[in-house]
Amino acid sequence: MKIKSRTLGLIAVPFLLAPVSIALAGDPPDHIPQLSGSRAVWSTPGDGRLVMVARNAAGFNAGVPLRVRFCVTNMTGTANSLNLYVWTSANPWDGVITVPPPKPPPVAPVPGPQTRHLDLGDCVELDRPAAIIVQDSTISGTSSGYYELLEQSKLQSATQSVVAPAQPSRKHASAISLENETLQPLACGKITPATSDNYYTKCPLVMKPNPKRHGVRICMSGDYATWKNPPQQIQYAASLIDFVIDPAYLPPLNKPQDYDYNWNPVTSNGCRDVFGTEIINIMIGPNVAGGYWDPSTVTKVALTTWDIEWAEANE
Repeated sequence: MKIKSRTLGLIAVPFLLAPVSIALAGDPPDHIPQLSGSRAVWSTPGDGRLVMVARNAAGFNAGVPLRVRFCVTNMTGTANSLNLYVWTSANPWDGVITVPPPKPPPVAPVPGPQTRHLDLGDCVELDRPAAIIVQDSTISGTSSGYYELLEQSKLQSATQSVVAPAQPSRKHASAISLENETLQPLACGKITPATSDNYYTKCPLVMKPNPKRHGVRICMSGDYATWKNPPQQIQYAASLIDFVIDPAYLPPLNKPQDYDYNWNPVTSNGCRDVFGTEIINIMIGPNVAGGYWDPSTVTKVALTTWDIEWAEANE
């Protein structure tokens, strides 16, 4: 695994269950939560909303050809645990929600997630996930930890027998890299025409062309929003600022509820990996100017990105 970057407060973390510093006392407001190698931190906002850790924009049934390690290293609150939702292409019929077909045409089944409940110190490895989304089981606490991109994995046919590999698999040391670290101050502007009941402002992230890029890692520091009244850097309310990956879920479509997999809160001091798209939108509400959380006063959202690249693994 290699990472080419300038130094922006990157921190090295001992293996596995060592504490990961996420919004803890002593962290500077511009702390960049990218760890050593292919590791990065994730965190939840503490309100039970669905936080995206990884997502393939091609669809919930389009697995990314990697193995991912996911660990929980910090928790707050009473009796909190973490709901881990995973969409995977390992078996396209796992966790399928059947949708009644209209006439005509019939609607294909919608992939549903596999679910795990994780406690403090738990780690899992996930093969070829299409999406990884997490949620606190309570609204009285928060969770955080790290995830790591491991080796590439080939989807095995259901007719193939499982045999021991003849040689070790090709590890991330030579296959996966994070390149082109870039601080991205995204300009935010009012949605015109004002077609959304949820959002007032849109801040688009448009990636520069890179034929080697398979995905992008997006990390937010603590005070990521530029607030103009009065001028200051703030952390916006997580319940009012969302990542929207699929353009089909942009306005004029309204968000049906706070707990929907297609709208994910922007969490500070955390990262997420997105594959298969060149444009990601950050949407800010409420839908009208004014009030304590006035979206019209947010002029920029700052984030740091890395291109996720890999050469094809030897078969």
